[in-house]
Amino acid sequence: MIDCGFYLRYSPGKDREKTSTIEAQLAICQQKAKDMHFLVDTDHVYVDRGVSAATTERPGFQRLLQAIKIGSFPQVLICKDDSRLFRNELEAGAYMDLIWEMGVAIEYCLGPSGDPRESPQLRFAMRANHLVSQLMRDQKAVETRAHMVQNMKAGYANGGIPPYGYQRDEITIIDGYGVKKQKLRWKIDPQTAPAVRLAFDLFLAGQGYSSIAQQLTAAGYRSRRGNAILKGTVGSWMRQPYSFAGCAVWNVHDKKTKQIKPKSEWIIEGEVYEAIISLEEAEQAYQKAEKNKMRGVGKHSKYQRGKYVLSGLLKCAHCQQSFIIDSNHRRGNYFYICGQRKNNRSCDNDLWLHRGKLEELVIGEVQRQILQPGKLEEFYHQVKEGQKDLRAESGPRLGSLYAERRQLNSRLNHWLDLYGDGEMSKDRLKERSREAEGRLEQVEQEIRQLESIRSTETPNLEDFRQALAEGLEQEAEIKKSILRDLIASIEVHADGKLEINYRIPMEPGLKNIPRTGFEPVSPA
Repeated sequence: MIDCGFYLRYSPGKDREKTSTIEAQLAICQQKAKDMHFLVDTDHVYVDRGVSAATTERPGFQRLLQAIKIGSFPQVLICKDDSRLFRNELEAGAYMDLIWEMGVAIEYCLGPSGDPRESPQLRFAMRANHLVSQLMRDQKAVETRAHMVQNMKAGYANGGIPPYGYQRDEITIIDGYGVKKQKLRWKIDPQTAPAVRLAFDLFLAGQGYSSIAQQLTAAGYRSRRGNAILKGTVGSWMRQPYSFAGCAVWNVHDKKTKQIKPKSEWIIEGEVYEAIISLEEAEQAYQKAEKNKMRGVGKHSKYQRGKYVLSGLLKCAHCQQSFIIDSNHRRGNYFYICGQRKNNRSCDNDLWLHRGKLEELVIGEVQRQILQPGKLEEFYHQVKEGQKDLRAESGPRLGSLYAERRQLNSRLNHWLDLYGDGEMSKDRLKERSREAEGRLEQVEQEIRQLESIRSTETPNLEDFRQALAEGLEQEAEIKKSILRDLIASIEVHADGKLEINYRIPMEPGLKNIPRTGFEPVSPA
């Protein structure tokens, strides 16, 4: 019997679907495993409660990936739908490929399943929807941010925990239409605000974080949990001081790395609520904290490697090994080179390919092939026709399932009436209802699956092209994800010719490019 494991995730927030709770997902996944005659390995059920999939840095998801990478995970991963695994759809393709390539099949309870590597049509439909969904979410995020900025400018908070020294103040207002609304503001907490005032006075007078923390604790001030004020707490106040000057501050942390972004990327809206310190004092504290942070940072500080767009795609046409990066960080030189040759093994391919020039060339070729009208129309038409066939095939089955659902509900209601009239015992009702309710759940699940297939539309081709074009203008990580979805491999020949092998039916790119169009360069 085939073994399987589950991944369950439920996002925080209000008004979530009841079918998305961890308990509901577990029941759906268990039924899926039962229907497919899989044996559930209870050691491999991974859960993230109250965690958004906007980031992959989720404890349960990371444990799942680790189990897959070391080969301890069962043959099949079951989850409710692909949104449980991913919300950042531009990264979804890379993770799907990783999981499948490690020998684990993904089965979704809702929506179509299948190996996207083996079906160009399935990959195209899935990724087109992913890219368009990402574009729509980005547009919605811009609208939401605009509304939240207006709310802040009106002096109201957008939720969350107030800064230390403040407390929540919920008020009722009447809007321009005469409708009552609950609004949230921050107001100064007379018990803790003096601690903030004292901390900034001491810091601007030249004292360090440890000394300030000790003096605040000695003066009787405590954290919100009743603990002593820590050095790190004081440091965080000084590195992000504008909240204490009555400012609403946004976009401070990177969602993926959790690190503080450069101040130039922060969104600071002043005079939103009453200030504990002045804006001038906040700026002085920030500048002083930045100088403290930079002490000891010199030329030997740890180098943080960036993302290389073509890593994993470039293959040597002679030895079939991957091209890898050879870098000189001090000189700023980065080249793709055959991995086998770099490791002092024999290979006739001695090319050193300039990273920037090669990435620009490949992206330009992809844009020429994919984004120009006329290139994808035929394949796109085939995908749409294939989806039409799936919807046509599911129609009759849905009709019979709807009829069976009505019959089961009618039967259950009839038994309840008999029990209410005293014509059926409680034990008999339980016995009959158990089997009918089990079958009703199976029917409901199949209906949801078929309705999902029928409702999944291939997005407009121009919308797909627009999302793709915007993605190829984003940071390296997103470009890399998109290229992995479009390209299976790029073969590099010793004479400098490249051959792009697309995952969908397209002519191989750059195979006969003139040498004047691409000159392999030497590291010297």
